[in-house]
Amino acid sequence: VASGACVRCQANADCSGAAGTPFCLTGSGRCVACLTAADCGDGGNAFCERERCVQCRRDSDCPGPDAQCEGGQCR
Repeated sequence: VASGACVRCQANADCSGAAGTPFCLTGSGRCVACLTAADCGDGGNAFCERERCVQCRRDSDCPGPDAQCEGGQCR
């Protein structure tokens, strides 16, 4: 990087070999699991929260009247 700081990535292509973290968060130079919900696919983890794919962000994302979202998972 021009500033001389060491970073893992500057573009998504730099993360292509990183299993589970194919996207580059260019602001920090880190390879991450997602940048937007579209990156998460249909595998049951439909939301991108803090650069990781999660099942839910709030209780209303979970099925059932008593379900709660805890740490990105419906319980």
